[in-house]
Amino acid sequence: MTEKHLLCSKDLTFQEVLEILEVVKNSDWGDVEIESGGSSLKIARSNRPMRVSEGSAADAERIVSRTDERKEPVNEDIGNSSPAKPPSRPHGRQVDLTTGVPVTPPMAGIFYNAPSPGAPAFVNEGDSVKKGQQVGIVEVMKLFTPVIAPCAGTVRKVLVKNEEFVHNDEIIMVIETLEES
Repeated sequence: MTEKHLLCSKDLTFQEVLEILEVVKNSDWGDVEIESGGSSLKIARSNRPMRVSEGSAADAERIVSRTDERKEPVNEDIGNSSPAKPPSRPHGRQVDLTTGVPVTPPMAGIFYNAPSPGAPAFVNEGDSVKKGQQVGIVEVMKLFTPVIAPCAGTVRKVLVKNEEFVHNDEIIMVIETLEES
């Protein structure tokens, strides 16, 4: 496991903290420390204790009030090493994987099907792809990571829309593999 330390100039929103937790959960990172504006976020996946810095009573009050604003409690143990749950997608849609290979993003984030707004999509249904070809992009906090085709074949189904939030265990498209002669 590696250790990461990031500095940002603005305060983190609650949604950004949740996205960071999702990224750390789905990575091989060990301890992560993010300093953003006047806030500090420390995430430890190791069993060793982390140094905790003292904050003011106003800081504690702000944290408590933000916690109280949540509608549902967050009870995730990001250090949990239990097996991953099955893909959550396609939310009631039938996916035939008997002749296809699922494509999943490398991390949770926003899926983009093109390199820039208005540009042609990396791939469309029916397109041929090569193993290792880029078929999309996932963005998390301005970090853009390519989605790569795991095999050569034909894109049979694209299951997500452009700019849709995806999870790393989510099937975003299906590639029908080429038959070997």
